[in-house]
Amino acid sequence: EADEAVRNFGKAQKTAALGLNWSEMGPDNVGGRTRCILIDKDNPLRVYAGSVAGGLWISNTAGYSWSPYDDHNLSLAVASITQTTNGDIYFGTGESFAGANGQGTLGTPAMLGRGVFKSTDGGNTFRQLPSTLPNSPNNTGMAWAFVNRLAADPVDPLKLWAATNSGLHYSVDSGTTWTNAICVNCPSTTPIYNTSSFQDVKVASNGAVGAGSSGIAWMLRAGQTDFESVSTKLAGISGASRIEFSFAPSDPDYVYICATSGGLHNLYQSKNGGASFIVIVPGVPNDPVFGDQGYYDLLLGVFPDNREHVLVGGVQLYAWNGPDNTWGPVALTGGFGSGLYVHADKHVVTFSPNYSEAPYYYIGSDGGVSVFNINGSKTYITFNTGYSVTQFYAMGTSREGWVAGGTQDNGNPFIDFTGNTTRSQVYNLPSGDGGYMQFSVINPGAFFWESQGGDAKRSPDHGSGAGGFFVGPSIMCNGDCDDVPGGTGDYDGAWVTPLVLWESFNDTASKEKVQFIADQTYSAGATMYIPSSNSGFPFEYVTSVPISVNDTLYIKDLVQSKFFVGLGSGVWMCKNVLDFSDVPEWYKLSSSGGATCIEFSKDGDVIFVGRGGSGQLSRISGINGIVPGDPSTKTTPGNTPTIPNSIVQQSLYSGAQFLTGLSVDPNNANNVVITLGNYGNTTYVRRSNNALGTGSFSSIQGDLPAMPVYDALIEMHDSNRIILATEYGIFTTDNGFDASPTWIEENTGMARVPSFMLIQQLHKNDKCTGVINEGVIYVATHGRGIFKETMYADSQATEACELPVGIEDEPILPTIEMEFYPNPVVNGMGNLSFTMTVSEVVLLKIYNISGKLVDVVALGKKSAGVHTVAVSMNELGAGTYFVQLSSSSASATTKVVVVE
Repeated sequence: EADEAVRNFGKAQKTAALGLNWSEMGPDNVGGRTRCILIDKDNPLRVYAGSVAGGLWISNTAGYSWSPYDDHNLSLAVASITQTTNGDIYFGTGESFAGANGQGTLGTPAMLGRGVFKSTDGGNTFRQLPSTLPNSPNNTGMAWAFVNRLAADPVDPLKLWAATNSGLHYSVDSGTTWTNAICVNCPSTTPIYNTSSFQDVKVASNGAVGAGSSGIAWMLRAGQTDFESVSTKLAGISGASRIEFSFAPSDPDYVYICATSGGLHNLYQSKNGGASFIVIVPGVPNDPVFGDQGYYDLLLGVFPDNREHVLVGGVQLYAWNGPDNTWGPVALTGGFGSGLYVHADKHVVTFSPNYSEAPYYYIGSDGGVSVFNINGSKTYITFNTGYSVTQFYAMGTSREGWVAGGTQDNGNPFIDFTGNTTRSQVYNLPSGDGGYMQFSVINPGAFFWESQGGDAKRSPDHGSGAGGFFVGPSIMCNGDCDDVPGGTGDYDGAWVTPLVLWESFNDTASKEKVQFIADQTYSAGATMYIPSSNSGFPFEYVTSVPISVNDTLYIKDLVQSKFFVGLGSGVWMCKNVLDFSDVPEWYKLSSSGGATCIEFSKDGDVIFVGRGGSGQLSRISGINGIVPGDPSTKTTPGNTPTIPNSIVQQSLYSGAQFLTGLSVDPNNANNVVITLGNYGNTTYVRRSNNALGTGSFSSIQGDLPAMPVYDALIEMHDSNRIILATEYGIFTTDNGFDASPTWIEENTGMARVPSFMLIQQLHKNDKCTGVINEGVIYVATHGRGIFKETMYADSQATEACELPVGIEDEPILPTIEMEFYPNPVVNGMGNLSFTMTVSEVVLLKIYNISGKLVDVVALGKKSAGVHTVAVSMNELGAGTYFVQLSSSSASATTKVVVVE
């Protein structure tokens, strides 16, 4: 079985295939989806938190700092936790509230669990309970694959309850054996038990039990021996998909049930131990608490000091107070650090065990851990210091080795080693669920990132002044693009839409020309540096004939970039994506949508496109043959393009499994590895050595355990070295092109955590380009942040960026320096003073605090030197804005405050 095979890998191997040793990069201050929190009954400073993909975490400082229990535990998908009266601790693994399909970045993924783990020594060590081991751990249909909730008996230390995907179970011998709790035909000689998926179980102080199963509320009332469905007592319950119980700690006769589907159905109260219920908060259209996510996020808890004070959480956090019959928000999802902020999507509340003297409580959400009123603060505080459980979908790295990437509900954290620690998020590139991230090497200030579904942004200045850059309406998106004025539609991309940036400093296949006017004489064979049209980056040119002053040359522009994106409307490419003063020109390469991964050949002439949902891989070639300037193929407002004549599309592979990732050999594009998802299969990695031809793909599963594989990397120095990002972290081989490779687990320095993306810096270390991380490998994990491996890094870099002998002057690099005054603007008018080093067309853009473009002013061509222009802010209103000045090769941004 998959988990046993992985366990045996860890025990048996003596020598790693590649000998990787990972270093953690963070973020160590962001957090991630947390569905369970436990305060140790004997030590309130000791707190446990369960990350749904990053494992069990322990704090001995009441949550002010955190450490992982065991990064190599058999399962890091911690979804539930409880403590019995004798101090034993149990945690359950696997969650049923998201997409547990083994398809990686398709939606919000959940990971298979491995049953229940138990500690009898105060949480220092845990062992798996054999009675809860799934029979086939690579199969979602097996019992104990998901343990959504655990609850301990209030008196008996040997008794506990488990809400699982295969029914409600209880144990009376500390988890040695389990019994299904609900018999649907008893008494009978052939009993039939309820094996439906249960999402919740709670136990009251008098022994009453409440449990929720797919919209049905079950209760074992105090003094009774059999469960009964109380759904018939709940008005308006029909159509609910999730049920959550809570018993008042101060009076177990007060029972609360929250029923949801998308939104709130109703909140119910019983004052007689479940004999009858009334609706205390009715569901309403456009429910403000849950939105349409009431199955995914649902928190319910009764305050220990007031049997009629109830906390309810979904996207928002609300409270109901019985004496006054009030219902309203008690926290905000915006304004981080305000004292009212709690991250969206709440899952669990845990109250202080001594609430009368220490009235505080913890909230577990998609953003990690928050606490209210710790030490009498009367505010919410985010407690994520060291809680490194961020769930990345994808990532990128800069030439400096900075990293950023898209996460599940935590935006795009950016890490440049200047935070509180070198692993801290410095700032966040805004989005809900993030996705791909690209840094430009040619223009190091150019950042590209996205929100779910293909809502991409680009920034000329390290994240400032960001805006959409697709063309609409209705050309690249389905409907009116939402980043076009008045647009309401979207791009219909995959949940994590592939955004890929190809760059070259020596593209000999380039068809672009750059104009050069000589300001001095040059002899034949002289070496000159020519500013590229791509951000003005200079490239070397050797004259073939003598050149006189004022001679005009049109020289092949060797510095090139290509930006690829896969949307619902097809696959697109933009060549001027680094020119922030111009409208992007997009070329349509394919009309087939559904792309989930894209990789390119080294020369940029070929891309391979994986379409995960259909399990297909295709090749698009002839990209270098696109003729620049052809109006029939360029996508501009008002022009629907045709696919360029040079483009050739070829289907290479089709299978039943979700195609999760791919890697192209940077030295030979014939060598391609694809990775496959879905639980319950046997083959998860395939390879072709003729991908530029017919592209046949053979299994190289070898002795790799059967489990989803989410990405692959063919190492740049040796094609036989293949690294896999899997459900259980990293596996490698040094004989990847053998018929049956030998695979080795290589999680030294990192966790046995689901890993979704692998990248290696392919650009050469060079003082001229600024690249310092050539060969470094990075992995984006879905539960433990980002890690890097420097084994294959090239520590050698050119010592200086010098011009050849005979050329005395360094090339003038395009720059813009700007100052806006007065700031704040008090009368609606301001002045912009700026200095340019080269003559170029300049564009002035103004963005509001949310990043929306609110004004554009074309300033025309400005010469090198100092300029001042008046800027009217009268129509913008009071607020904070970002003023961006950009040319084709440089930009600058400043913050401006407008007051009335």
